[in-house]
Amino acid sequence: MISSKRRLRARRGTVLVLVALSMTFVMAMMAFAVETSRLMSNASELQSLTDASALAAGYGLVKVRNASYTTIADSTATLNKVEGASRAVTYRVGKWNTATKSLDTSGAVTIANADAVQATATLSATHFFGGLIGTTNAYSIKRSAIVWTGGSINSTSCLKPWAISLSSVKVQLGYPPGNTTPLTEADITALNAGAANDILTIKHGGGGDVSTNGQVAPGAFGALQFPGNNGASDYQASIEDQTCSEPLISIGDQLSSEQGNMAGPTRKGVCTLCACSNPNGQSDFVCSPPPLVTIVLYTAVSGGGKPVYTVGYFGVFKITGYHGAGQDDQVLGTFAGLSAPGGGFSPIPGPVTKLVLVK
Repeated sequence: MISSKRRLRARRGTVLVLVALSMTFVMAMMAFAVETSRLMSNASELQSLTDASALAAGYGLVKVRNASYTTIADSTATLNKVEGASRAVTYRVGKWNTATKSLDTSGAVTIANADAVQATATLSATHFFGGLIGTTNAYSIKRSAIVWTGGSINSTSCLKPWAISLSSVKVQLGYPPGNTTPLTEADITALNAGAANDILTIKHGGGGDVSTNGQVAPGAFGALQFPGNNGASDYQASIEDQTCSEPLISIGDQLSSEQGNMAGPTRKGVCTLCACSNPNGQSDFVCSPPPLVTIVLYTAVSGGGKPVYTVGYFGVFKITGYHGAGQDDQVLGTFAGLSAPGGGFSPIPGPVTKLVLVK
């Protein structure tokens, strides 16, 4: 009888040990499941953060073309939390190679000519149940995303052969004459909202030499010679073209001006755009409705007999009319927005045509 009671107590002790061991195993598995779920959630939130930040950075890059694109990106990044908190994101610009599916960040790539942005974020934290699942207490998760701004204003073939100084547009925003500092996001917002309602001279006449920095550039009428073009007939054909068949021009390119004023070809080309009745007999005419055209906004122009323009931005302008005769001819218009290439003869104003999350 006594022996039976002892055996029962011994069995009870064994069961308690087994239960204790089992509970330890169950608790460890539960901790592992909870920790794994947390890590997966963190990784997912971190990836969403970098995806959103990269998209915003790509938009900002082609919108302002200066270092403040990261400010635009960070305003989006702060809205995407990881474990309820904002995380720091770093950015780098590059050129996306569609053949190798890689980002070129070599020294030749700058903010001015980049067409892709990589956003990277890292989360460093501690495990809730590190001891139970046999791991160290700290861990780190890193995620990145690359956005390609394919079809951005980095380059376009939808251009008319005219160039207007960036400074002349900025004057309408209150900047002093000659200011060619990069446009800020606020500048572009103001321009696109209609701050630039004044008539601008898109192509100057003989008395309207262009200056961007206080230096008058002799013969700088704003008439461009596209690569491969030669003379008056090609210049007029580029004005009249509605197929975007001009050579591809990129931001940072340097384009030579046409030799001379090109008054006659300018008048005839604009008359075709505006459907005027007599290109040879009208010195002044109004374009109704005004056609949308994309032209170069240049940031610098050299002196000399054939000035050279440095492409800074592409802008959409409404051609309102033509004024003058002979060497005094002028093409007049109003600013309508930063340009997106493609879409035929009348591209829709806007800084980006598409953003592609490529990696």
